[in-house]
Amino acid sequence: MTVSKQKQFDIPFLNDPATLIEFSNGHTFVYVPKQGDVFNVNTWVKTGSIHENAQNSGVSHFLEHLMFKGTERYGPGEFDAAMENMGAVINAATWKDFTFYYITGVKGEGNQNFRAALDMHADMMLHATMPDDEIGETHNPNDPYTEANKRERGVVIEE
Repeated sequence: MTVSKQKQFDIPFLNDPATLIEFSNGHTFVYVPKQGDVFNVNTWVKTGSIHENAQNSGVSHFLEHLMFKGTERYGPGEFDAAMENMGAVINAATWKDFTFYYITGVKGEGNQNFRAALDMHADMMLHATMPDDEIGETHNPNDPYTEANKRERGVVIEE
């Protein structure tokens, strides 16, 4: 992945300029320095229910949930536990044309919490494993046991 474009720009009411980096694969990264002790990491993905049809309805929301189920470096629950231990809040949401993931927390001494959160968040975005036991069987709307027995499938269907 190489940088294809980089520029700085001002945001009203902020002291320092933000940096926009566009990568050759189409990803865009925006870094906005913030004064104070709180950090926020956001990833916005250009996908949502607008890209679904009758055959895959709900897949964007389902994938949003599965992203938190582990990576090659962190097993299921380890990401959540690490964020909770540093006092950070993590969540995600899916909308019509986007899905976003975020972490908000205290930067920590020498920005250690921010650096750890950014590293783990990037790992989740790039190396999510989506374990089979969380995915479950093919959707069968006439069999409530199949859906309710699978943790994330049941959660997404209830939401």
